[in-house]
Amino acid sequence: MAAGGLALAAVLAPGAPARASTTQESVLQDDPQLLGARPVQLDQRLRFLKAIGVDRLRVSVFWSNIAPAATSQSRPRFPSPGPRFPEAYPTGAWEPYDNIVVLAKRHNLDLLFTLTGPAPAWATPGSHRREGLFRPDAQAFQDFATAVGLRYSGSYPLRDRNGQTHRLPRVDGWSIWNEPNFPSWLLPIWVDNRPKLAKDMIAAAPHHYRTLVDAAWAGLKATGHEGDLILIGETAPRGGKTPSRLVSSMPPAEFVRELYCLQADFRPYTGRPAHLRGCPVSRGGRREFRRAHPGLFKASGYAHHAYSLDGRTWRIPPWRPAVKDNVLIGNLGRLTSTLDRAALTWGSQREPMGIWITEYGYQ
Repeated sequence: MAAGGLALAAVLAPGAPARASTTQESVLQDDPQLLGARPVQLDQRLRFLKAIGVDRLRVSVFWSNIAPAATSQSRPRFPSPGPRFPEAYPTGAWEPYDNIVVLAKRHNLDLLFTLTGPAPAWATPGSHRREGLFRPDAQAFQDFATAVGLRYSGSYPLRDRNGQTHRLPRVDGWSIWNEPNFPSWLLPIWVDNRPKLAKDMIAAAPHHYRTLVDAAWAGLKATGHEGDLILIGETAPRGGKTPSRLVSSMPPAEFVRELYCLQADFRPYTGRPAHLRGCPVSRGGRREFRRAHPGLFKASGYAHHAYSLDGRTWRIPPWRPAVKDNVLIGNLGRLTSTLDRAALTWGSQREPMGIWITEYGYQ
């Protein structure tokens, strides 16, 4: 949940047995220890991580850390050739990621780059700009994703301190936004239609996240990454509905249904409820839903953070939450079945979407 948290994760296929499979990976994330390390330190740390069995590093690519004038409320004038090219961003902002990419290749470690907020202030509207979380501008995010995808396409030239030019290694693992159902990462989670009862709360975050997935997918596709590992989701494990708290996190299974514009019974929203959620209102719009949102249907998998938390209490992993749409390690089937039914509703013929547990911990 925390940006700098340490997590070990494994790839889980729907319906997989409990024992480890030959396709299982161990994934580690520790942003402060990786992004904050000098090259010599980073080299030592990656050597150690490889030695203890880590297969892949998950690294947060923070939009506001790389964007120019990130705290300004006015969009900066990007130098030529424009915001879809890495050279339009401050050179030093790329350095921690360049170091990770180069040294991960040296130590034979795969990468999972999570393109995520906070957004720069100029890419969020109105009085919420300082947070960098409120309705991030999807077009600006697409520009950013395109620049990142191009820099780590495997063909981007970089001049080192000795004046030698070499190509940065390719990154072929991606995920889109961290915990979009949690208010520390994306806002608003809910909006009030008639703020009297929980049923009157309208889901907002899934619509905004849908636009971010569309944007990142387009940026990665444009830079040759469409065939890479691309995960959507990265959802937090739990949420709830409290009409007085529109910033409450959203239960992940409900988030998935809303992301795919589906009601609790898995029928598509129509009419005004669809309009309020940014979902297609007409039959023609519903027929085009899969084509309009390729990332929702072509993603390599769905990433989830299945912490066994009950409020602030850690539970033993088999424990199941009282809120049925919350998804912990003990009831992952709730998530897989929700994704499967969403795909079926929209006529997707692909194999069931696999679940990646990209964050998990126990205290």
